Amino acid sequence: MGDFKNLRTLPVFILRELEARRLAREVPASLPTELLLEELEEHESQYAAVTDEAGSVWVLGTRRSGKSRGFIRRMLYDAVTLPDTHQIYVNTTRKEAWRIAWRGARNIDGFDPLIRRWGIQCEMRLGNLDIRFPNGSLIELLGADDETSIDKALGGAYHRAWFDEAQKMPFLGHAIKNTLGPAMMDVGGQMIFTGTPSVLLQGEFFEVTRPDSERKAGSVHVISALDNPLF
Repeated sequence: MGDFKNLRTLPVFILRELEARRLAREVPASLPTELLLEELEEHESQYAAVTDEAGSVWVLGTRRSGKSRGFIRRMLYDAVTLPDTHQIYVNTTRKEAWRIAWRGARNIDGFDPLIRRWGIQCEMRLGNLDIRFPNGSLIELLGADDETSIDKALGGAYHRAWFDEAQKMPFLGHAIKNTLGPAMMDVGGQMIFTGTPSVLLQGEFFEVTRPDSERKAGSVHVISALDNPLF
């Protein structure tokens, strides 16, 4: 009984947050999941990249172009609608993975706020940076600075593996050719590489996405902030 009395003394904003967390755990999705992707249709360049079914999709985008917003929704959509899928998101560090994908821009477009907004039933484990769904699907967020985790991840096979800030990842060429690439081909999985133009004119991401590239490595999209209707 004492616990209930203590709850009454908590500030209103804390009570609201506790209720939001309870709903995120217990309430199944009440809105059509198709809307997760339909929200993107007004951003034509982003929608084209997000719905591209090529085995390898490369997206060169300026800041504020909306590339992360789109693929976060696509991963969430697939996790909800396709049972037993395993998807990974990789950024340069775990902190960046949390900031960009878990929390999202302005704490609006990340996995966490979207799941709460839609009332999607799942288990969000912040300590592990992973999300487990009742249908057996799993989304994991990783940092390339965690050598043990990234080495293990590169040896796996997934429904989708998304490398964000790919222009900063020197290991991509080796992984695509020797480890992750062959494993993904075996299971028909998709690899996503998103990044921004860099002063470092080298690396796999630069070689594939540069305008005069002759590298046949999948589908390439170029997105600008000027394409983003929300900018």
